[in-house]
Amino acid sequence: MKGVVSGPKSPPPNKHLVGVLLFLVCLCGSFFLIPYAHCYRGKLEAYWDIAHGNYKAQRCVHACIALKPTQELERRIFKYANIRIEVTDDCGYRMEGYNEVQWARIERLFPGAYDRALNEAIEWDRNRLQSGKE
Repeated sequence: MKGVVSGPKSPPPNKHLVGVLLFLVCLCGSFFLIPYAHCYRGKLEAYWDIAHGNYKAQRCVHACIALKPTQELERRIFKYANIRIEVTDDCGYRMEGYNEVQWARIERLFPGAYDRALNEAIEWDRNRLQSGKE
């Protein structure tokens, strides 16, 4: 092959640099993908529970601001929709995904039950505070 002129060859990329860059891309990507994975895992668990006839919701153990009104709300939700609320330590994206699916299903089965229970629990708490029974 006479007459073929080839230009200067570029050096191959540094393998260590490529490895470090690939690691950083995967690490940064995981910060966005892991929460989605937890959320979809919670949704999957909710669909599994619904398929087995378990209608329930989850509440974070640290989310209870006022104990008596929260208990009254949970009692009224159970009264109107026969839904129990579990208290869990897993207070992240998994719980949010689980509740999203469960509450959507509950709202389809018992429309307005949560709003009615919430309004009555608020009124119950107002009456309790006005009467001075703590």
